[in-house]
Amino acid sequence: MVTTFIVLAFIGWLINLIFGIGTIVDGWKNKDKKTFELGISVTVIGLFFGLVTGWVILFKLISGKYIDKHFDDNDKPKRVKG
Repeated sequence: MVTTFIVLAFIGWLINLIFGIGTIVDGWKNKDKKTFELGISVTVIGLFFGLVTGWVILFKLISGKYIDKHFDDNDKPKRVKG
């Protein structure tokens, strides 16, 4: 279970890093200073908070698989006519 947390956290960090570097490259190619600066800030923030993305992915997986099924409305007892 701990390995899952670490892997998902690393994946989230990697996604943020790739997005930030891609934005830097786009800003550099188009000579757009605002996009370039946005890419730098996304990269720096992603280095610190990219792990949060992995935790969010994990929560969505757990929520969809276990929590939503537990509170599904289809489990209510049906009315009996008679």
